[in-house]
Amino acid sequence: MKRKTIQCVLGICISIVFLSNSAGPAYNNPFGNYTGSPGTIGTCDDCHGGNGSTTDAVITITDKQTGQIVNNNQYDPNKTYLVNITGINTSNLIKYGFQSIVLSNNDTSVGNIFPTMNFTALRNLNNDKKLIEQTQTLVANSPNNLSAYYEWTAPPQGTGNIKFYAVVNAVNGNGDKFGDNANCNPTILSLSESTSSIISEEKDLIIKIHPNPSNGLVYINLNHKNTILNNVFIYDLNGMLLKIIDTQNNKTDCFKIDIVDLPIGYYFVVANFFSSKKIFTILKN
Repeated sequence: MKRKTIQCVLGICISIVFLSNSAGPAYNNPFGNYTGSPGTIGTCDDCHGGNGSTTDAVITITDKQTGQIVNNNQYDPNKTYLVNITGINTSNLIKYGFQSIVLSNNDTSVGNIFPTMNFTALRNLNNDKKLIEQTQTLVANSPNNLSAYYEWTAPPQGTGNIKFYAVVNAVNGNGDKFGDNANCNPTILSLSESTSSIISEEKDLIIKIHPNPSNGLVYINLNHKNTILNNVFIYDLNGMLLKIIDTQNNKTDCFKIDIVDLPIGYYFVVANFFSSKKIFTILKN
């Protein structure tokens, strides 16, 4: 059995690595991430090789509901996708292993990974991160189809960009590192968050502002909890900007607006969303 002793830290991405460790290097090892993603100090290439050849990886993302391949480099929040990784080597090796991890720009695990392939499992890493890997050495029918797959549900709206990293390691199963085909550099697929769902949601947005008149504390209620409210501007009737209230992009259905410090009178409240704005008139009494 082949094992690596280097401890790694996860990076900002989705990473997939094919390893020969039969149970997977993250089995009972919270530092068993050898994906080559940012923060790690190596990949399976550090321990596997010897014949001068490598294994290449291709990542394909498919919309589970429609069956359409994602080719616009965007993902929709909360949607479930099928993630498929195909490894190809030139040495006719058909044994392999893998790892996959999903990370955001904030270096945290995002979305939900569901092991749908036999002999795969979700592992817990340090810092509350999770990855998926094999539970035993996998065997393919062809050295051109070292395939692994799982389901991944995208994170909520506002998560931002993510990356898929893929590193494939095909092995000969002789018990040592020589003769294996490691992937020296991860294959990277970057996806940005689609804004189409946000714009569609805002078209159906219903806003209630209350109480009106108010003694200075006003509440904005939305019918969509995950709608991003960027900020709120308060103007007087002459169009002078009096206050900017930063809502910190909080995804909630209720926001409190404080105008207690303003004189009695009428004011314009401008709620700025991702792609639109709503204007209201309120009276402070």
